[in-house]
Amino acid sequence: MKKILFLLFLLPLFSYCQYYIGKLPSYPSQDNHYLNNASKAIAKDGSIYIYAANSLTKINVNGAIDTSFGSNGVVTNIPPMTNVSESQTLIAVNDQNIFLYCNKKIAKYNINGVIDTTFGNAGFLTLSLGVWKMIIDNDSSLFVMLSNTYKINKILPNGGISNAFEINNVKDFYKTDLNQIYATYTDSSTNPNVITMSKYSLDGTKDMNFGNSGSISFTDNLILNEKNGEFYLKGNNQLTKYTASGIIDTNFGIAGTVNNVFPSVNKVVSDSNNKVLFFGGNQGYGSNLTAIFRLESTGILDNTFNNGSYLYSNSGTGMITDVLLLDDYTFICLTSTRVSLNSTVYGTAKYLRTQNVLGIVETENINSDIQIFPNPVSDVLLIKTKDKIKETKVYSIDGKLLISGDTNEIHVENLPLGNYILEVISNKNIYNKKFIKK
Repeated sequence: MKKILFLLFLLPLFSYCQYYIGKLPSYPSQDNHYLNNASKAIAKDGSIYIYAANSLTKINVNGAIDTSFGSNGVVTNIPPMTNVSESQTLIAVNDQNIFLYCNKKIAKYNINGVIDTTFGNAGFLTLSLGVWKMIIDNDSSLFVMLSNTYKINKILPNGGISNAFEINNVKDFYKTDLNQIYATYTDSSTNPNVITMSKYSLDGTKDMNFGNSGSISFTDNLILNEKNGEFYLKGNNQLTKYTASGIIDTNFGIAGTVNNVFPSVNKVVSDSNNKVLFFGGNQGYGSNLTAIFRLESTGILDNTFNNGSYLYSNSGTGMITDVLLLDDYTFICLTSTRVSLNSTVYGTAKYLRTQNVLGIVETENINSDIQIFPNPVSDVLLIKTKDKIKETKVYSIDGKLLISGDTNEIHVENLPLGNYILEVISNKNIYNKKFIKK
């Protein structure tokens, strides 16, 4: 009797500690059609800058236009978009300055939207080549890749070009909060393409202790944690972690690798507890998907993250392309949603991890597209869905994989009594359901 009373006492406690992931409905999405050629950047304070339609707009952390910025939230003295549908726009921000690029012109502003006339010619720098990518440095200089040059140059805070900095043989690059530059070169003559990555200091010196004599080569998708320089290589059914030194982290998963089918990932960040969050999903007409999942630093699936699962996924909303963690429970996101065969909308969103499920809303509850029964179950768990099942997995509550298969019948008779997580990977979505073995 005492044991029963103790368990009854624990039930509300377990319920109280449950967390849910969802989009905050009071945060309005700032949507831009792809023909507007919009570029967006998230500042460290959670505000968002939008460069589109021949203006620069600031959105505050609550999703509203910041009327203290520029003229009622808008700046119009910007590099002109003379051919909006074809001209690339770029934006880079830090806590001091904002840089805009379009049509071979870069403009510099202070954080209030006032043009910096000490930069270039009255605030504008005209280049002979287009800019493919630009990243702002701590001192408000710019690292840029000019079109078809395969090298990184540095533009000084006054608009001059540094003669002391140059990194060659580059097709993409990233900067970490630890003041490191990761540069990659993709050999597209191979199948699959081979990517070679090297690490540099901010003065352009190559780190010869990185990887194998200064570089590492791979064919999987690269996901770099810009906070600490650690990175992950994502294959079809596995995720491998490397340290910031370019060597496999054997404390992650099994010998550095977690075998699992994860959604596509665009960004990875670590929170204050060193848990690792991955953001991404899919962008496709009829197959848009928002996905967020969290792992322990050791690679264990963190099933405390979202309603008994390590994963949050929602179809009908776009994939996350960039993110800022305001804190461990609040995520400011940029999104991309395919709305027709040749039309994309770029938006903004705020996601919360909260115990108040009424404070968040979903545009579509994808778990209503799948049913499992009987639940509780003693021997065979059945799955009912209109989707085509590609893979099924049963996990313990602490994230250990126990059963895998690819049919709508799962034999659980050999499982101990208790609670479990079922993951169903279909041709449309990834579903998570809790069930009880009795």
